[in-house]
Amino acid sequence: MRAMILGAGGMLGHDLVSSAPEGVELHALTRAELDITDTASLAARVSDEKPDVILNTAAYTAVDRAEAERDLCFRVNAEAVGELVRIAARARARVVHFSTDYVFNGRRASPTRRTIRRIPSTRMAGASSPVSRRSGRAARTG
Repeated sequence: MRAMILGAGGMLGHDLVSSAPEGVELHALTRAELDITDTASLAARVSDEKPDVILNTAAYTAVDRAEAERDLCFRVNAEAVGELVRIAARARARVVHFSTDYVFNGRRASPTRRTIRRIPSTRMAGASSPVSRRSGRAARTG
């Protein structure tokens, strides 16, 4: 199996790289190696590597700056992920996207199901919310 990890320099990406099972052909890419907001580079890399699965751990995570940098936050956490899903679909690759739990307000007393209404608690979470919906549909139909 060929796997691509985007955001491999972050905490989650690093942990996934270090725990990859033997036999996986792993292509781990940091932001310096591949900026997911660069759609042309992303498409070229997916085309070149031909992954079976793409694990997207790349994200805008600076919660304290998300209000001031809302365009960048939305570009990374929403638009780029939507492009990734379209690119992966054309390449017949599956996408596993890790998102924030900030799309839920944390007030539920019962387990959270993915079908419940999202109530973002921050602007950063608001950027992730449309991705969750779009990516979920792509995963079910792809």
